[in-house]
Amino acid sequence: MTSTQTRGRAQLAASAALFTASLALAQSGVIVSFNSGAGVQADSTVVDPIDGASTQYSFVSYSEGGVDMMVTPSGATVSVGNYYGAGDGVVHGHWIEEGGNMETLRFELASGEPFDLNYYRLTSNTEIGGGPATGNEDTYIIASVDGTTESFRQKLPSEDWGTVGGGGDGAFREIYLGPEFDGIRAFWFDSEGGTFCFGMDEFYVNLAAPTPITDDPIVVGSGTVDDAISGSSSARAIPTLGGAFLFLLSAITGIAGIRVLRKRD
Repeated sequence: MTSTQTRGRAQLAASAALFTASLALAQSGVIVSFNSGAGVQADSTVVDPIDGASTQYSFVSYSEGGVDMMVTPSGATVSVGNYYGAGDGVVHGHWIEEGGNMETLRFELASGEPFDLNYYRLTSNTEIGGGPATGNEDTYIIASVDGTTESFRQKLPSEDWGTVGGGGDGAFREIYLGPEFDGIRAFWFDSEGGTFCFGMDEFYVNLAAPTPITDDPIVVGSGTVDDAISGSSSARAIPTLGGAFLFLLSAITGIAGIRVLRKRD
C-alpha cells in the first residue's frame, strides 16, 4: 500500500468518526443533575467525578454531560451537590447584590454548539437566606443566540428555599422553556438586587421536557406547558445547525478521500 493510499484511508476513517460524532451530537440529550459531573474549586483543585447525592462542594466552574457552568466574577463560587441535605445534587448560589459573591451563572456546551434548553427545576429564589420568598425577588434568565448578547430575558417566579426532605418548603417550581431557548449558544442568570438564595436542578438540554409532577409549572417565553413538552412551539428541529454542518463536513472529507484512493489505485 502506498503512502498516498494510507493517507486516503486515514481520511476515510476520520470522516467516519466525524460522521458518527455528528449523529451522536444531533440525537443525544442530557439531564444536568449535579450528581456526577466534574468541578473546579477556588484553589484550582479538580473533583472528578463528584458524589453530589451525598456531598456538598464549592466550585468556581462545573461540567456535566458536555454542559459547562461558570460563575462570575473570577473567584466566586457556588455550591454543587447535596446542599439541601435531601440526598440529591443541586446548584445553589448567593447573589452579590445581597451579600453573596455571585454576579452571573452561565451555561453553555463545551463544544460551542447551539442547543435547546427545555426544562429545569427552580429550587430557591428568595430574598431571605434559608427562608420563604417575599415577592421582592428579581432574578432573571437570559437566552443568547450568539453566546454573547441577550436575545431574550424574563424574570423568574419567587420560590421558597429548599427541596423535598431538605428542610425548606418541601417543593420546587418546574420551569418549561419556550422557543426563545431553542438554538441558543448560552443562557445565564443574574439578579438586580432583590434575591439572596438561588438554586436549581435537573436541566434538560437537547432533551424533551418531562410531564409535570407539580401543580404549578410555568413557561418562560412563549407557548404553553403542553407546547413545551410536545415541542410544537419549537422554532427549530433536530439536528442542530452545528450537527448538520459536521455531517456535511464529514461527507465532503469522505468524498475527497475516495477520490484520492481512486486516482492512486
